[in-house]
Amino acid sequence: GRFLAGGRSGRGRSADLSRLELSGYLERYLWPHFDGESASWEHVMSIVVMLNAKFGEGVDGWAVLRAERARFDAFFGRALGLPSERAEMPWLERAEW
Repeated sequence: GRFLAGGRSGRGRSADLSRLELSGYLERYLWPHFDGESASWEHVMSIVVMLNAKFGEGVDGWAVLRAERARFDAFFGRALGLPSERAEMPWLERAEW
């Protein structure tokens, strides 16, 4: 989570996301290790950030997630519930994510 959000902005963050995208971070690590019941807030947000990066590049980010319907449903439910999991998040952290 902090790797994706902390301390960098603009081109530095874009370069970091590009490297993660090229390495298959979403497909090879984040998604295979996602468990709807035990995934941390950071894990769920990392998937959201990587999906946004894919969409920003014109790539169908949902393709890898759709293959496993039950896991996708669990992820989507968790993503929708994220605001309630971090209701007291500082504004700076909200902006970074």
